[in-house]
Amino acid sequence: MTVCKSAIPILLSPMVVLGFAAGMVSPVAHAGVKATAALNTLTATPSKISLTGRYGEARLLIEELQSDGKVFDVSGKAKYTFADPKIAAIDESGVVRPLKDGKTELVATLGARTVKIPLLVKGSADKAPPRFHADIIPVLTRTSCNSGACHGAAQGKGGFKLSLAGFDPDTDYDWITRANLARRITPSQPDNSLFLRKPTLGVVHKGGKRFDVTSSEYRILKDWIVTGMPAPDPKEAQVTKLEVYPQNRTLHIGKTQRYIVTATYNDGVTRDVSAETLFTASDENVAKVTTDGEATVVGNGEGAIIIRYQGLS
Repeated sequence: MTVCKSAIPILLSPMVVLGFAAGMVSPVAHAGVKATAALNTLTATPSKISLTGRYGEARLLIEELQSDGKVFDVSGKAKYTFADPKIAAIDESGVVRPLKDGKTELVATLGARTVKIPLLVKGSADKAPPRFHADIIPVLTRTSCNSGACHGAAQGKGGFKLSLAGFDPDTDYDWITRANLARRITPSQPDNSLFLRKPTLGVVHKGGKRFDVTSSEYRILKDWIVTGMPAPDPKEAQVTKLEVYPQNRTLHIGKTQRYIVTATYNDGVTRDVSAETLFTASDENVAKVTTDGEATVVGNGEGAIIIRYQGLS
């Protein structure tokens, strides 16, 4: 990390490390990029996107590479278009999701500058149901449903209990599908399930609104109910490693930074889990972070952005 004398670095972690500072700005240079690069070039991470399966997704990060090698996140300022908008869509947090199989090109534009990202979608019509451990638990964790302040509390909340951060999927499955005469699930009318209606405020929920009926979280949970609520599979691949990009930044107050989180499983598969990751800030007097993983520097000092996914952080 490059630090100016007047800069106070902030550490953001998975525990990943990210530098923030008020005053002078000193973002780290892109690896392998020389200071003679064209002024304010746009770069994309990843440089190409491949989405596999119905729930495949990838966060796109657009950065401005300056002539001195400094890098700034401009993802939120860029405009996005698809050569074929029927293939995929991108949401406000930069997450790309499949619509149908095919190839296209995603174009990010900022002013007169553009960067083109090849995009491939395959297996989008796959009818395989969501997996309880890999798909359902991350939704419950990211939306804080299984946090210590909610149903992950020692005694649960409102007569409903989940294991803290999903550490006990088998017990969670029983609570969701069987506890209290299975009142939280309505297989014949999934949308009427309390499991979906409460977090969307379809009925009163002391925990407030956790996600919308149009969200990916809702779609995954509903698909799980529709496909018969598959139980946790002990043979399911487990996450062995988390990686985050970027790992280092030094920024001044008001600047923002998004993150790409990648999980590697014990079967060798690697996938983008950015949209399923829980982001928290260690010191909100220094930086705040949204549930979508966009951090904003609000003050001087040191702190960390902590990411959690599948029990790893």
